[in-house]
Formats: sequence, C-alpha cells, structure tokens
Amino acid sequence: MSEHILLINFDFPPNQGIGGRRWGKLAKGLANEGYKVHVIKADPIPGNKPSIWTDDVKHPNIEVTSIRRTYPSILSHPGSSIIDKLRYRLELIRLKRQVKGTIYDLSATWDKFLIPACERICSDFPISRIIATGAPWHLLFSIGEWNAANRNLQYIVDFRDPWLYAKNYGMASLDAKRKAYETLKQARVLELADVILSPASGIVQELIQFASERSIQTGRMFTLHHFFDEDDFKNLALSKHSSSKEFRIVYGGDLYLDLEPELRKVVAFFLEHNHGEYKVHLDIYTDASVPVFMRDVPSISIHPTAGKSFYTIASQADAFLILLPEHKKNEFTTKFYDNLPFQKPYLVATHGGEVAQFVEQNEMGYVWKSQDVYPWYEHIKNNTFNFSPHNDIGAYSLTAATKQLITLFR
Repeated sequence: MSEHILLINFDFPPNQGIGGRRWGKLAKGLANEGYKVHVIKADPIPGNKPSIWTDDVKHPNIEVTSIRRTYPSILSHPGSSIIDKLRYRLELIRLKRQVKGTIYDLSATWDKFLIPACERICSDFPISRIIATGAPWHLLFSIGEWNAANRNLQYIVDFRDPWLYAKNYGMASLDAKRKAYETLKQARVLELADVILSPASGIVQELIQFASERSIQTGRMFTLHHFFDEDDFKNLALSKHSSSKEFRIVYGGDLYLDLEPELRKVVAFFLEHNHGEYKVHLDIYTDASVPVFMRDVPSISIHPTAGKSFYTIASQADAFLILLPEHKKNEFTTKFYDNLPFQKPYLVATHGGEVAQFVEQNEMGYVWKSQDVYPWYEHIKNNTFNFSPHNDIGAYSLTAATKQLITLFR
C-alpha cells in the first residue's frame, strides 16, 4: 500500500507566489515515487493569476484541499478609498487584539479552518507523516501542537525563510511582548518537529544556535537545497556563450528588500563603462517595483515576469545576474539552482558571502564588481572570460532532492 503524506503549504499551486514552487515540485517528486500527497492550502486571492507551476501538481497522487483564508484581505491588499482606509484601521485594531505575535502572519487566525481539515484528512486516509512549510509561520506552531496532542505522526517542518530574524512579516518592528511570543512559538516548533529542514544552511545554523542557547532538544536538522526540475528543460535548446561583440545578461525574479546598494552597482556599470567595443545589455524580468534610478538607463530593459517562457529567454542569454542584499548574501535562491542546467556563467552582485565565494571557487562565473573593477567585463574585453564549472549539477536536481527527503522519513 502506498504511503500517505499530509502537506500544509499556504500558497501551494495554483496559488500565485514563489512560496508554492518548492513544495509544488517536491510534491510532484514524491508523487512520482508512489507517495500519495494530500495538500492543504489557502484559497487563492481573487483576481490573481494562477501559479506557473500549476501543471506540475496535476498528478493522480496529489490531492489538494483548499480552505478559506481568515486574514483580512484589506490588510494584505489595501485599497485607496476613504472607506478602504477606515476598514484597514479597524481590522488592524481587531487583529492586534486577537493575535499575540506578529499581525502580519497570514496564518495567524487560520487554525479554525486548518485544524478541522487536518482532522478530516487524517481520519479519511492512513496518513503516515505531516510536512508543513513556512512562511507564514503560525501554522507550523498550530499543526505541531495539534499533532502532538492528537496524532503523534512524524512531523517535518521546512523553514523556507528566516522566522525570528526576518526582514518582513512585521518581525523587524515587533515590540518586546510580541517578539517574545514569536520566540516561544519558534522554540516550541523546534521541540515538536522530528525533522527541521531549510534550503539555506545559514538558517539551519541559526536554528541550531537558537536551540542550543535555550537547551532545546530538537529533531534532526537538515539542509535540503533548492533544485532544478529536469522536466522544465525537456526539449529546450541550450545555446553556448557567443563570441560576438554583444553580451546579454538576464535576471528573472523578485527584487528583495534592501537591495538598493547592489542595484546601484549594476546601474553604475551601464552609466560608466558600457561605451566601448563590447556592448552589454541587461534584461530584468520582474513584477516587483523597480527603483526610479534604474529606469531609462541605457542598455537596461525592464520586463514583466515571463512565467515559464523565461526558460526560452534564459537559454539565449550569455550570463545570469544574481542580486543578493546583505541579509541574503549566504542564501542560494531558487533561481540559483533553477538556472544551473543552462550551463551559463553567474555574475553575482552582492557584498561578499557564501554565494559569491561558491561561484568563484567553482569557476561558475564572477562577482559583479570588485573594488573599482568589473572582473567579468575585463575578461570579456581581454578575451579571457573563463566559464568551466566543475560541479555535478545532477546533485541539485528535483530527483536528487526528493531522494534526500525520503531518506529522512522514519
């Protein structure tokens, strides 16, 4: 008999948002291995475009249950009218009274629909383990407490992002009382979980230190990196670096908080150094708000997110730009792994960190700027641009990640 798994992912596809990509893909990987994956997600935001990963989760072994959101839509998607602003203030006051921790956690009041859905699925199917991923964070706590009191199934939690030290979700501005409650919840999750995962080794190290400082007995902690999905590259023609006088760089994805210093370094190149024999062009594909200083810069083009068409666009590029602010300089993002099969150089715009070091040590590309020099551009001009990566990308595939995950099942 196939094993049944319960997966809680707030924005699992077809919900829009990058939060569903990781576990949409892993659910497919588990389903391909014969596991029955029962997913609980939140209802989609009305009017939002469906996730580009929707087709990945259309599998006979994946069954999705969508439940009502409880977070006030006026807070997550505020309007501009006088009535909207009044409703916003009233909901803010109500939520502050109702929620002990951050009021910007979308799952903070979701328990009343989430827990009954978990009960129903665990009663109807022989669930062998529960996997929950955050952000949002409160659901990790509520599922852990419910499981410990009612089911005692193997509990696997996945920290896609930092929790207590996050720059978003209102964490950076919490008062002492609310921060203490979030700290209590994270500590309790670490106590209740049998396995704690994260795609970032830095997050794992922070959690280990957090637990050690509080003498918390935790489950096994494991770095389960992001990955590329082999299916996304089927029938896709991959071109090699061109030796022409034009060099095309592509960036696709979100623009993180606190990214201005890195973006200004990128803009500086095009304002100061792109007038010689070699012409460099940068195409940015994002739905994020682009700073004014990046607009109308010669040879920088801004486009909307391209969905899965980005794979075709990326296949024709000469290099990929990686943009990482100070607080993410050690995080290997989804795009880092997703672009590996293209076998094209990475240009890393960040301030030091593990990602830049990894790229240079493995000859996968260059840092964007070192002191007053743009190393990659100097190599292009001198015809010494070297791209000879010596790492096995197969280790970063969805198939490999799925097998790693399965080894953690008890």
